[in-house]
Amino acid sequence: MKKLVFLSVLLSTTSALADPVAPTLTHTEADAVPWSTNSFGVRWKDLIGADGPGQIPQQDLRFGMLEIPGHTVYPGHRHAAPELYYVISGRAMWTVGKDTFEATAGTTIYTPADTVHRMVNAHDEPVVTVWAWWAPGGDPAAFDPDAYEFTEVLPEKP
Repeated sequence: MKKLVFLSVLLSTTSALADPVAPTLTHTEADAVPWSTNSFGVRWKDLIGADGPGQIPQQDLRFGMLEIPGHTVYPGHRHAAPELYYVISGRAMWTVGKDTFEATAGTTIYTPADTVHRMVNAHDEPVVTVWAWWAPGGDPAAFDPDAYEFTEVLPEKP
């Protein structure tokens, strides 16, 4: 009986390891993933949902960190994926649709799909957040770069 149980466990483990859909990583360290920076100084890291070094691949979820430097405007934009932010530190004026408010450490922000949102950090300290996008209905087309649109003129480089 023990041999049968061992063989069953071995076969199920082997088939799970061979599953091409199973993630190759189960955890990562933020320091292992390099920052990406856009033309106006905002930087981010994709920790889950990308396939670069240290990133956890995932088809229907993206998760990472975002940093808005002091005295920086992240202009109005929208995208097909709904989005969550959780502010870790700093403060900024945040607009989601027609709602404008001050976001500070501990603020959670929900942005529905295709809703214009913007952030203005008028302070010296950067705003640091974690963020998540997900693919409604599991459709990864929500992450298509063509589904991301700026609705305001981009600022000059800092």
